[in-house]
Amino acid sequence: MRRRSGRAAPPWQRARVDLEGFGRPWLLFRGRGPDRVVMPLPADEAEHVQLLIESDCTWSAWLQAADTAPILQKRISSKGSFVFRHVGEPRQVSMQHNGRGAFSLTGLTLEFGQGERVLSGMGNSSAKGHLEGSTFVHVHADGDWTVTLL
Repeated sequence: MRRRSGRAAPPWQRARVDLEGFGRPWLLFRGRGPDRVVMPLPADEAEHVQLLIESDCTWSAWLQAADTAPILQKRISSKGSFVFRHVGEPRQVSMQHNGRGAFSLTGLTLEFGQGERVLSGMGNSSAKGHLEGSTFVHVHADGDWTVTLL
Protein backbone atom coordinates (compact mmCIF):
# COMPACT_ATOMS: atom_id res chain seq x y z
CA MET A 1 0.00 0.00 0.00
CA ARG A 2 1.31 3.46 -0.84
CA ARG A 3 0.15 6.71 0.64
CA ARG A 4 0.36 10.03 -1.11
CA SER A 5 -0.56 12.93 1.04
CA GLY A 6 -0.05 16.64 1.20
CA ARG A 7 -0.61 19.14 3.92
CA ALA A 8 -3.55 18.69 6.26
CA ALA A 9 -6.77 19.85 4.64
CA PRO A 10 -10.33 20.46 5.76
CA PRO A 11 -12.71 17.45 5.62
CA TRP A 12 -14.47 18.86 2.53
CA GLN A 13 -11.38 18.32 0.38
CA ARG A 14 -11.64 15.89 -2.50
CA ALA A 15 -10.35 12.35 -2.06
CA ARG A 16 -9.79 9.47 -4.48
CA VAL A 17 -9.16 5.78 -3.76
CA ASP A 18 -8.05 3.40 -6.53
CA LEU A 19 -7.45 -0.34 -6.34
CA GLU A 20 -4.52 -1.35 -8.53
CA GLY A 21 -3.54 -4.73 -9.94
CA PHE A 22 -6.58 -5.59 -12.09
CA GLY A 23 -5.17 -4.41 -15.43
CA ARG A 24 -6.04 -0.79 -14.76
CA PRO A 25 -6.88 1.20 -11.63
CA TRP A 26 -10.37 0.44 -10.30
CA LEU A 27 -12.02 3.52 -8.76
CA LEU A 28 -13.37 2.69 -5.30
CA PHE A 29 -14.24 6.19 -4.13
CA ARG A 30 -14.12 9.75 -5.41
CA GLY A 31 -15.72 12.53 -3.45
CA ARG A 32 -15.43 14.73 -0.49
CA GLY A 33 -13.81 13.14 2.52
CA PRO A 34 -13.99 11.73 5.01
CA ASP A 35 -16.04 8.70 3.97
CA ARG A 36 -16.14 4.94 4.33
CA VAL A 37 -15.71 2.53 1.43
CA VAL A 38 -16.52 -1.18 1.77
CA MET A 39 -15.28 -3.09 -1.27
CA PRO A 40 -15.14 -6.86 -1.85
CA LEU A 41 -11.86 -7.86 -3.46
CA PRO A 42 -12.02 -10.62 -6.08
CA ALA A 43 -9.97 -13.68 -5.13
CA ASP A 44 -6.95 -14.41 -7.29
CA GLU A 45 -3.54 -16.00 -6.96
CA ALA A 46 -1.75 -12.74 -6.12
CA GLU A 47 0.05 -12.63 -2.81
CA HIS A 48 -0.43 -8.87 -2.37
CA VAL A 49 -3.16 -6.32 -3.04
CA GLN A 50 -2.09 -2.83 -4.10
CA LEU A 51 -4.22 0.09 -3.00
CA LEU A 52 -3.41 3.65 -4.03
CA ILE A 53 -5.00 6.30 -1.85
CA GLU A 54 -4.65 9.94 -2.86
CA SER A 55 -6.15 12.25 -0.29
CA ASP A 56 -5.54 15.33 1.77
CA CYS A 57 -7.91 13.87 4.36
CA THR A 58 -7.17 11.38 7.11
CA TRP A 59 -7.71 7.77 6.02
CA SER A 60 -7.19 4.19 7.09
CA ALA A 61 -7.57 0.82 5.34
CA TRP A 62 -7.87 -2.78 6.52
CA LEU A 63 -8.84 -6.21 5.25
CA GLN A 64 -11.81 -8.01 6.75
CA ALA A 65 -12.61 -11.73 6.48
CA ALA A 66 -15.73 -12.66 4.50
CA ASP A 67 -17.24 -14.58 7.40
CA THR A 68 -17.45 -11.35 9.42
CA ALA A 69 -19.97 -9.82 6.98
CA PRO A 70 -23.31 -9.40 8.76
CA ILE A 71 -26.17 -11.76 7.86
CA LEU A 72 -29.42 -10.22 6.63
CA GLN A 73 -32.01 -11.52 9.12
CA LYS A 74 -35.09 -9.40 8.32
CA ARG A 75 -33.68 -5.92 7.81
CA ILE A 76 -30.27 -4.26 7.65
CA SER A 77 -29.44 -0.54 7.45
CA SER A 78 -26.31 1.52 6.91
CA LYS A 79 -24.87 4.34 4.82
CA GLY A 80 -22.73 4.15 1.70
CA SER A 81 -21.11 1.03 0.29
CA PHE A 82 -21.42 -2.21 2.26
CA VAL A 83 -21.30 -6.01 2.03
CA PHE A 84 -23.72 -8.38 3.77
CA ARG A 85 -24.73 -12.06 3.49
CA HIS A 86 -28.08 -13.64 2.71
CA VAL A 87 -28.30 -17.21 4.02
CA GLY A 88 -31.20 -19.39 2.95
CA GLU A 89 -33.75 -19.86 0.20
CA PRO A 90 -34.39 -17.44 -2.68
CA ARG A 91 -36.25 -14.36 -1.40
CA GLN A 92 -37.69 -11.10 -2.62
CA VAL A 93 -35.91 -8.06 -1.19
CA SER A 94 -36.53 -4.31 -1.17
CA MET A 95 -34.13 -1.42 -0.72
CA GLN A 96 -35.07 2.07 0.47
CA HIS A 97 -32.43 4.70 -0.35
CA ASN A 98 -32.24 8.27 0.97
CA GLY A 99 -29.55 10.15 -0.87
CA ARG A 100 -28.36 11.48 -4.19
CA GLY A 101 -27.28 9.43 -7.13
CA ALA A 102 -27.66 5.82 -8.15
CA PHE A 103 -27.92 2.85 -5.79
CA SER A 104 -27.91 -0.90 -6.36
CA LEU A 105 -27.54 -4.36 -4.86
CA THR A 106 -25.25 -6.77 -6.69
CA GLY A 107 -24.72 -10.44 -5.89
CA LEU A 108 -21.09 -11.51 -5.60
CA THR A 109 -19.57 -14.50 -7.37
CA LEU A 110 -17.81 -17.28 -5.44
CA GLU A 111 -14.53 -15.43 -6.16
CA PHE A 112 -16.04 -12.17 -4.81
CA GLY A 113 -16.29 -10.55 -8.23
CA GLN A 114 -19.35 -8.54 -9.20
CA GLY A 115 -22.18 -10.88 -10.26
CA GLU A 116 -25.82 -10.33 -11.20
CA ARG A 117 -27.50 -7.04 -10.34
CA VAL A 118 -30.33 -7.67 -7.87
CA LEU A 119 -31.94 -4.22 -8.03
CA SER A 120 -31.14 -0.59 -8.80
CA GLY A 121 -32.64 2.85 -8.46
CA MET A 122 -31.88 6.56 -8.29
CA GLY A 123 -32.05 9.18 -5.54
CA ASN A 124 -34.64 9.12 -2.77
CA SER A 125 -36.61 6.03 -3.78
CA SER A 126 -37.05 2.31 -3.31
CA ALA A 127 -36.60 -0.74 -5.54
CA LYS A 128 -37.36 -4.46 -5.35
CA GLY A 129 -35.39 -7.47 -6.52
CA HIS A 130 -34.78 -11.19 -6.01
CA LEU A 131 -31.93 -12.89 -4.13
CA GLU A 132 -31.13 -16.31 -5.63
CA GLY A 133 -30.49 -18.14 -2.36
CA SER A 134 -27.42 -17.89 -0.13
CA THR A 135 -25.01 -15.23 -1.38
CA PHE A 136 -22.89 -12.25 -0.47
CA VAL A 137 -24.41 -8.95 -1.58
CA HIS A 138 -22.58 -5.71 -2.40
CA VAL A 139 -24.46 -2.47 -1.70
CA HIS A 140 -23.55 0.46 -3.98
CA ALA A 141 -24.97 3.67 -2.49
CA ASP A 142 -24.04 7.17 -1.42
CA GLY A 143 -26.85 7.78 1.05
CA ASP A 144 -28.60 6.07 3.95
CA TRP A 145 -30.32 2.82 3.02
CA THR A 146 -32.35 -0.08 4.40
CA VAL A 147 -32.61 -3.54 2.83
CA THR A 148 -35.60 -5.66 3.89
CA LEU A 149 -36.51 -9.30 3.18
CA LEU A 150 -40.08 -9.52 1.88
